[in-house]
Amino acid sequence: MINPGRRIGDFVAGTKVVPFHPGTTEQKVNWKAVVISLVLAYAVIGIPFYLMNSTLEGRKINYVENSFNESESRATEQLLADSLESELDADVRVYDKIENEDLKYVSVIFRIKESYLPSEEAFEQLKSKTIALALIKFPEKTFIGRFRYVYSMGGSVQTRDVTLDWRDPVENE
Repeated sequence: MINPGRRIGDFVAGTKVVPFHPGTTEQKVNWKAVVISLVLAYAVIGIPFYLMNSTLEGRKINYVENSFNESESRATEQLLADSLESELDADVRVYDKIENEDLKYVSVIFRIKESYLPSEEAFEQLKSKTIALALIKFPEKTFIGRFRYVYSMGGSVQTRDVTLDWRDPVENE
């Protein structure tokens, strides 16, 4: 029942205790195998995360920070509050200039009120409303917009991002 040559972990793993003898020589480390395994591990784990990050990041928008337009930001917040007050709160930032482009940058964080998004269809309807309101305030092709929808679902906070960008896809990459 008690076997000093095999411990519980040895039974599980299918191994056994091997006594150390000072006369035996150690095996040399196969550095080629170590390097190959590290490179493969990096490739298998690192590259997908890199690709995922670059895909999620999208095209970077370099707006001019000192072009922040507080009055237009507040007016846009008021428009959204008047139209969607029962559904969400909005935090709006409007910048009048994007580097090397004659476009505005509009960033909106929508905090959706509790339990307003019971389905994908409800989100799509809300997204359509918010984009239509943005297009009332800012005509198409005069701005780039990033809208973030923040809501609670199942006890955790979820976000969805929508980018309105009418620039030529090849132009800014």
